[in-house]
Parts: sequence; structure tokens; C-alpha cells
Amino acid sequence: MRPNRFLNNRFDLANWICGSANFNTFITLTLKQGLLDDTFRGQIRPIRREDCVKTAWLFRDRLTRKVLPSTRHGERLPLAAFVEGGEFQRYHLHIVAERPATMMFEQFSIAVCRATKNLSWVHNRIDTRPISYGRPEQVVNYCLEEGPDAFLPEASCLHA
Repeated sequence: MRPNRFLNNRFDLANWICGSANFNTFITLTLKQGLLDDTFRGQIRPIRREDCVKTAWLFRDRLTRKVLPSTRHGERLPLAAFVEGGEFQRYHLHIVAERPATMMFEQFSIAVCRATKNLSWVHNRIDTRPISYGRPEQVVNYCLEEGPDAFLPEASCLHA
């Protein structure tokens, strides 16, 4: 699902994203900045935006399997992924997700940690917190501070 071309600022985009789900959890995954890569002749390969996107959609799929174990017909956990960082700042992913009402926050937090367990680019700094200090639109607006390109539609699952 791609954002409407008429959404021209981050406030409109934040409202559009939050209109598709009842986001109640905010997750931040800090990413490693380089990995030892055999294809690079044993050198450390720096992270790229493509690695961030792939890590986000792998996380989305693994978290869905942990939280919704009996999914049918491609059902996925509603979430929106954002990438932040780059030249002068460590890359990290911000994710807003809709935690199922039947799941306690502590259980969801454990599922987040388990979903990141074997993701090679994810650093051990994982922050999961409920969105209780403001509206989800405010959190998404914060995630879009670097611009609308921070939104990763290919790694998000938004319901119409």
C-alpha cells in the first residue's frame, strides 16, 4: 500500500498512516553499522538503506508469526516501519504496531525480542513501549522528522 500522491507534508502522511490501524506500541531497533561479509573478502561491509528495508520486513514477518501464530490468508500484524539515521547518526528502525488486545504488553515485548533474535543487522538495543503519552499520530510524526522518505511502505502492513 503506497501513500496517496496528494499527501504533501508529514502531518498528512502521519494521519493517513494512523488511519489504517489502532497503533498502540512503539518499537525502536538499533542497527549495527557494519558486518563482516565473506563476499567483501572478509572485510566489514557498511549498512545501506536496502539492508534497513530488508531487516524491517523480516522483522515484520517474524513478529507476525510470534504474535499471530495461526494466521490465514496472508494475515499480518498491522505496523508501520520507518528508518532513521545515516551519515552522522546510527541507523535505527522505528516501528509503530498494533498489539493485539488479547496480549499483555510484557508478552508482546518478549515477542519483539524473540523476533529480532537472529536478525544479523539488529543490535542488542531494543526499546519497546506502549503509546500512552500521546496520540499515535504524534509518534508517527516524530518518526517522519527526516522526511517522508523515512517511511518504509514495503516493510509496513497497513489495512485499508
